[in-house]
Amino acid sequence: MKKGNAIFVGAVALIAAYSAWEFKTTGPDHLDANIEKKLFNFKTEQVDRIKITHGPQETLLIVRDGEHWKMKQPVEDDTESTAVDALLYSVQIQKGKMFRGEDDSKSTKWSDYGLEPPGSQIEVMADKKLQTLQVSSKNAFDGSYYIRSGDDLMLGDHGLAQVIARDPNTLRSRHLWREQGAKANRIDVTMDMEGHKEKFTLTKDGEILKLDPQPPYPVDTAKIDEWLNAITNLVPTEIKEEKPTDDDKTNELLVKPSYVINVKFKKHEGGEGEWAVTIGQDRDGDVFLQTGQRTTVYKTSSKALRTLRVGRDFFRDGKAPFNFNVEQAHEIDLPKYKLVKDGSEWKVADHSDLEVNGEKLATLLQSIKTMDAEEYPKAKDAGFSPSQHVRILDSQNKTLLDLRWGKEFKGQESWNKGMTFRVVETNLSKDGVMGINTAKLASLIDPGLVSKRAEKK
Repeated sequence: MKKGNAIFVGAVALIAAYSAWEFKTTGPDHLDANIEKKLFNFKTEQVDRIKITHGPQETLLIVRDGEHWKMKQPVEDDTESTAVDALLYSVQIQKGKMFRGEDDSKSTKWSDYGLEPPGSQIEVMADKKLQTLQVSSKNAFDGSYYIRSGDDLMLGDHGLAQVIARDPNTLRSRHLWREQGAKANRIDVTMDMEGHKEKFTLTKDGEILKLDPQPPYPVDTAKIDEWLNAITNLVPTEIKEEKPTDDDKTNELLVKPSYVINVKFKKHEGGEGEWAVTIGQDRDGDVFLQTGQRTTVYKTSSKALRTLRVGRDFFRDGKAPFNFNVEQAHEIDLPKYKLVKDGSEWKVADHSDLEVNGEKLATLLQSIKTMDAEEYPKAKDAGFSPSQHVRILDSQNKTLLDLRWGKEFKGQESWNKGMTFRVVETNLSKDGVMGINTAKLASLIDPGLVSKRAEKK
């Protein structure tokens, strides 16, 4: 090798060696920087506790309680198990990239990276072993976070930031009724909304609840069951606040509630209990609620309470005026045609060129039989028309059901706000006209019920 070439090669080697030494002492170890490491190692079923702290003031603590999770901090409350499981999964999949090699980590000045003290800390107790991760109080150079696991200094991505920033309220149960298996003995209701004021009571009679006193009309017990189901399954959309002041209650219209339900019940495990919910007045489509068991104020939409905030008339049996024996139907008078049963087949009277769609006819009869009046208007001019009727007779020419409908009107009861009905009357109704959903009547008679008979070839 020539002397000049030897000097050049030696110089390149010295520069390379110096560069490697300088990078090792001043910058990230890029040989380790691309190595990802799982930050936690546990199975969800092994976890007994998860704790996330943000400085000395903010702590989220959730512990296992049998098959469920309980929140202990920042408030004591039940949790949504699926939400806690999702949180644990988010913690479980977190990975970090090495930022310093093993030799450098021994002399790391943690305060330089916002880790002494840390901004946040995650603790998971799983299989009786505590796993801890500290997260920096400041971002790294690329917007990620510095993290400390033991003596390892790493970088965590934005997924970790979402974990530590999780709002505790999103993990809490929003079910207001939590007395599983309980049986109501008495329910007292006070209603004061949109000019509708009344009080009513339901008391246990055998295995069912009855209105007390009994109203002057038949009651549909299925509607009472539906209403009870709406109460026990009420889940507001969000938790508004934990300890409302008097001003808060005034602003949330809880001082003069729209609806108050007080339930006295027998516990599933024995003994008596009492539960109450106070529902505020509507405010821009929102409603605030509070139970007697907690100070928490919840928020939901007024639409979500449509079939819960009801008066006594809601339970009225609106099906009886449409309850006829379908099997006895022999003749059906419609606005355009008369259908007559011939053996097991239905025909169009005086129209041999037309035929009846049996499936659509069965749907028509079932739709009429299952109608349910939702309003009882005091209409002077119902606007009945010959073109809006269905009359059903038996083989003896006796009327089974004579149904006719007239004008439209807007729902008058608070629980029917925004809905449109038509005035309806039947020969089976003893209480005058009723209100049936306009859309249901509009789709009652299918245009394909009667059609041109196909020519035989």
